[in-house]
Amino acid sequence: QLTFRSPSNAGRVFPCWFEPFCFKLTMSMEDESITVVSGGHNPIRDYVKMILDQAASRDKHCVLLRARINAISKAISVAEVAARSAGDLGLACASQVELLGMREEGPTRRQGIEMEIRLTFTKS
Repeated sequence: QLTFRSPSNAGRVFPCWFEPFCFKLTMSMEDESITVVSGGHNPIRDYVKMILDQAASRDKHCVLLRARINAISKAISVAEVAARSAGDLGLACASQVELLGMREEGPTRRQGIEMEIRLTFTKS
């Protein structure tokens, strides 16, 4: 079972279902999935450093950034800084953006908005 530490509760470990205020990293064989959150102790440079460290160690590396509501602008900043910094490491970066939940109806329609940014790094 994957667990993580919540920045606001240092030292306590929560199961994966407690996601709203955490930095979550999920590894898979093909992609690395990162959930970007607003606030907390996760500055943009930490996300960028983690992405670029992984991308520099492989020939091809895919990262999926996910963000909801208030964290969308932070995810865009992470993606832009990582893509522009990749050139300094000799990497080419391609990106795809998908906005989910825009057609939701009902009282919870604003809570379902999510953005996914896929960054694909290749050695140039």
